[in-house]
Amino acid sequence: MKKTINNAFVADISVGSNFYALLPRLPNTQYGALAEFIDNSISSFIQNRNLPDSHASKYDSPRVDVKLKFDKAAERIEIHDNASGISKEDLPRALKPLEAPDRFNDSLNEHGYGMKGAAGWYAKKFTIYTSVYGDPISTTITYEFDK
Repeated sequence: MKKTINNAFVADISVGSNFYALLPRLPNTQYGALAEFIDNSISSFIQNRNLPDSHASKYDSPRVDVKLKFDKAAERIEIHDNASGISKEDLPRALKPLEAPDRFNDSLNEHGYGMKGAAGWYAKKFTIYTSVYGDPISTTITYEFDK
């Protein structure tokens, strides 16, 4: 990302890969990190609930369901939701650290840090599986912070 200052100077202010090495050392809590994932689910649901082909529009009383599954033996956390997923168009922004969405929902999904920050706080590797409601194609992305 480039930033223009006074229409005269352009500097690259994108976040480098060293950013990921900081994530496990940044202050957080288990509840705070999990809340970041839940925040993303709720935000996705709210942003897309009025679209005619959204999951939320199919219900008389729309709601988002977020399920957390903890497997201590495998050292694995799974988070499943029925929100609207991450669209192909929004995926590059959603995967880049500190790239906030263009639109905000009050205090939800404000900074573009939550998913990457929370996952990096928990582990060196995480996988995103996303499927946009109504689209037959799903996407799987694996982050490996050491690579």
